[in-house]
Parts: sequence; C-alpha cells; structure tokens
Amino acid sequence: MTAKQKLYLVGVSLSLAALGCGGSGGVEGDGTAGGSQGDGNQGDDAAATAGGDADGDGADADGAGEGDGGAADAGEPGDGDGDGADAGDQGDGDGGAADAGEQGDGDGVGADAGEQGDGDGGAADAGEQGDEDGDGADAGEQGDGDGDGDGDGDPFDPTPTDVLAEIGCDAAIPSDSEARWQAFLDQRESWLYALSEPILACVVESDTSHAAFHGCYDWHSAVHATWALHALYRMTEEPSYLAAADAVLDPASVAGELAALEADALPFVENIYGRAWLLILARERELASGAMDLRSHGELAAEQLWANLADIPDFVLEAWAMEPEYENLSWAVLALHRWAVHVGDADLQSDAETLASEILLTLDCPLSDDLTGLGGFYPPCLHRALAVLEVLPASQGEAWLADNLPDPGSFELEPLCEPAPAHIAGLNFSRAWGLWALWEHSGETHYRDLYVEQVWGHVAQPDYWSWNYAFHSHWIPQFGVFAIMMSWEP
Repeated sequence: MTAKQKLYLVGVSLSLAALGCGGSGGVEGDGTAGGSQGDGNQGDDAAATAGGDADGDGADADGAGEGDGGAADAGEPGDGDGDGADAGDQGDGDGGAADAGEQGDGDGVGADAGEQGDGDGGAADAGEQGDEDGDGADAGEQGDGDGDGDGDGDPFDPTPTDVLAEIGCDAAIPSDSEARWQAFLDQRESWLYALSEPILACVVESDTSHAAFHGCYDWHSAVHATWALHALYRMTEEPSYLAAADAVLDPASVAGELAALEADALPFVENIYGRAWLLILARERELASGAMDLRSHGELAAEQLWANLADIPDFVLEAWAMEPEYENLSWAVLALHRWAVHVGDADLQSDAETLASEILLTLDCPLSDDLTGLGGFYPPCLHRALAVLEVLPASQGEAWLADNLPDPGSFELEPLCEPAPAHIAGLNFSRAWGLWALWEHSGETHYRDLYVEQVWGHVAQPDYWSWNYAFHSHWIPQFGVFAIMMSWEP
C-alpha cells in the first residue's frame, strides 16, 4: 500500500468518525408481499421475485420476505434490524465485514461462508481464491492478488467499513459558512474513497445477462457505477479505479453492449434514463483515460435518445420535465448537451438548447416546490435549474436565475434523515447537484452551504448508501460521487 493510500485511510477514519453519532437502523421493508414480481427498485432487470418478498431484495426462495430491507437468505428469518446478520449466520454483529473465521456477514461486503476472503471486507489477498462477494478483487482477475492490476499483491482497501458504524443524522456540520466549506474540502476526498467501496463491489456482480453492465442490480446502475469509477480516478488519481473500469469494459463486453444498442434490446426504462447515463459514461471515459471504445456507443445512444424525444408532443415533454424519476427531461437534456459539446456536434447541441429554452424555461416549477416534494430520486425543480443553467447560453440562464432564485431566508432545505422508501434515499445527493448550480451561477453562499449540508448529511447515514444492495448500495453511492464531482469541477 502506498503512503498516499495509508494517509487517506487515516483521513477517512478521522473525518467520518467526526461526522456525528447514533447510526440509524435498517430500512423497513416496502410491504411488497406475496406473488408480486420484480423488486423494490424498478424490476426491469433484476430477477423476478419468487413468490414475492417483503422488501424487494430480490426474492426469498420460500416467498417469505423478512420486512427489514436486509438480506434474508432462502428460508431464513430476517434479522429484524437491517444489519444483514441473519439467524444462523455467524456475522460479526456490527453490520461490517465478516471477521476472519466467521461464516458470513450477510451484508454483501465482507467474505461470505465458504469463501477464502481475507476477512476484512476488502480486496482478496494475494494467493486467495476469490471472495465471491463482488468487491472486484478475485484472485487472478487483474493479474495480481489485490485487483488493482499493479502486480504487487498489496490490497487497495478504499476505507474500512467499520469506520462508518458510529455516525448518523446528527452530523456536526459547522454553522459558519467558510468553516463549513473548508471542512467539506478537507473531507471530500476521504468520502470519495468511502463511497467507492460499494461501487467496486457491485460492478463485478452478475445480476443480469448484459455483456458489460451486468452488475449493480440493473443495467443503468451498472452504467453509472462504471461512470463513477472513471470519475473517482480523475478526482483521486488512484489507478485501481481505472483498472476496475477497464475490467468491466473488456473488448468482448464492449462489443456486446454495442450489439444490444443496435438491436434496441435494452429494457424500456433505459430509453431515456439509461441512455442519458451512457452518454455521461462515454464522455467521462474519454476524459479520464483517452479510450475511445465507447464513442460508437455514445453516438448511437445520442441518436436514439434524441429520437425518443424529438416527436413527443410538448405537453408530454412538459410532464416528463416534472417527473422525479426515469423519464425526467432535464436529465436527458443535460446528458445530450454534455455529449454534444464534448464531441463537437453543433446540431445536437442546438437541439438540446431548444428543448431547454422551449420546454424547461416554460414550466411552472418554482424551486420552493422541492422543499416538500418527495416523489422520487430526482428533485424536478432543482434538476430543471441545473439543466437550464448548464445548457442555455449564459445570458439566458442568468436572466432566468434573476427571476427565479429564492431569497436565501425563504429557502431552507435540511437533509432527509433515514429517508424511505428506497428511491427517496437518493434525494439528498441529487438535490446537491442543483444546489451547486445555484451557488455557482449566483455566488450566493447560502446555496453552497445547502449543497455541503446535503452531501455531508447523507454521507453521515451509511445505512442509506453502503448497506442493503437491493435498496441502496447498488446506486446511491454513484449519486454521491456525482454530487462531489460538481464541486471538483466548478
């Protein structure tokens, strides 16, 4: 392990321990019982529930869901507290990685029963057979024992999972604006290492049959997890992140994904949301590594995404702009515009700007609506602000902002504490995206303060991003990386 890695491990331990105390318990089940097929997230890619379960965690074989959002095994009673240590398992009791000699921890992080994992929830040590737990460090995967591709056998462990165990909603965020910002700057890279752990774990899973993007529960989550690995590499310069991304995007898998795009064989939910994320990924891969192997995917995805929008009546597009989830128009416009600027496609850039001007600007969507709206994982009005301010020419965006920016005293947005159901748990991070745009374009420090509070407030609730694969850990960490990258690239 390099000195830089050791330094960050120390920084993670200190900074996360200082966030607060009183970690929250497991997430309650969503009550989807008996006979239903699908899952608590969206159900398009994941395995159909066998007999139904109570938490949408992917199907208890006997149809008896445990109701706690945990990881009950077939026929096992749930543990009732959401920490993943089910009856009969010899978990370590803290929701962390299984200790050496334990039979399994049930949390999808540490070494499970029968595996020759290293017992610390990190990368498999040199000579181990593989951990089967999705942490991306199976022996031989990247030519060495630690999965980072450097052949030194030295495991890269982004952050010890147990440092997250004693924090919760009462994070001690400085009240002074400048002190708050400096504290955020001091800790954000350590938070990135913490967020990376479940991302590294999920991309190597085989949750679906897709060629490359088969982990992270569903196709779009695997896509934005692969995006996050590139973003993490750009921000931290840690080579193991790029090595993990390259392992996902081997030539055969890249070819398979292009064939699926050409055949229009992706699930319906990917028509808008997933293709938008693929554009974000293709752009990021070129920026991070110079690799052009996703250029054809990006060009085709942009063409298909635009075709999915071009002939839609305005009243439908307006409804999609108010959507808090997959059909959100602002997200599609933002992704199209970023891709168009990146590749120099003036026509596509103009098309994206037209949608922003003719649809997004006309909406009755005051930012204050997002103070109470809890419809899904996106805040529609803050998301609209993000798209308008990034996509439209500066003069047009500034004029809109002058008319729509709330007085700071009337716009207070506290992070959601123990957010439920599952999709609401992504809202703190996605709110931060729009809040950063408001700060960046207005210079009003109140919105920077709110940005910090949303990011910090959710990092301090690891139960709502690092545990529970079906509900949280397969997708929310990527939203956190996106939020932090907003301030990394102002």
